[in-house]
Amino acid sequence: MDQNFLEMYEKNPIFELDKDQFSAPIWSYYYNLKSLFKYWLLTKDLVAETIFANSEFFEFPYSDDDIPDDLDLTEVAHHDGDEIEFDFENIPKIQRNLILANIFTLIEKLLRDVCEEIDEEFILGGKGSYIQQYCHFIKNNSDIRFSKDFMKSFEAFGHLRNSFVHNFDVIDVPTESEKHLEKLCGPFSNLNTGTENIHVDIFFKTASDFGEFFQNEYHKFF
Repeated sequence: MDQNFLEMYEKNPIFELDKDQFSAPIWSYYYNLKSLFKYWLLTKDLVAETIFANSEFFEFPYSDDDIPDDLDLTEVAHHDGDEIEFDFENIPKIQRNLILANIFTLIEKLLRDVCEEIDEEFILGGKGSYIQQYCHFIKNNSDIRFSKDFMKSFEAFGHLRNSFVHNFDVIDVPTESEKHLEKLCGPFSNLNTGTENIHVDIFFKTASDFGEFFQNEYHKFF
């Protein structure tokens, strides 16, 4: 296995699973999060590196005044400077936001599974994000309590995800969420250019820390 991958994986481990106490929601969350994290480490630079490595394929070898009559127009279609410029910018952006969205999916699944353990026919209150609603139901029907820091982070990263989903190339998040993201990711994370690797890395850490916290709270109640 690639040494760089192993070093990154060991440097940023997912929380430790308590294998002495089985919980289907916790175990599912743990292994799914590890799989997603491995996928991120293996691919986060691969897309950009592949585009740059093959950039010569897109270099148009002719000037406007020196286009041969027998030039294959199907080949010319591949030499679109605008296309490459957009690829450089958009493909890594799409990759990051897909990972960000999938982390949310795993957190929501964990909380939904626990809600179903409490009541198979549970009904949400309908206010706030799904995470907020699941947490509200769990809090009202168990002794589990949720840190305000986690809820604030979920809200901030949720605003970042929603900005991409609804606007794609325009980052528009509330000021408080922007300040919180800067606090978590550092002052050099620039939202003006969209989601960066650091945002995904920090959200993985948040999701891992939440998994450890929730595992401990869960086993106190169940």
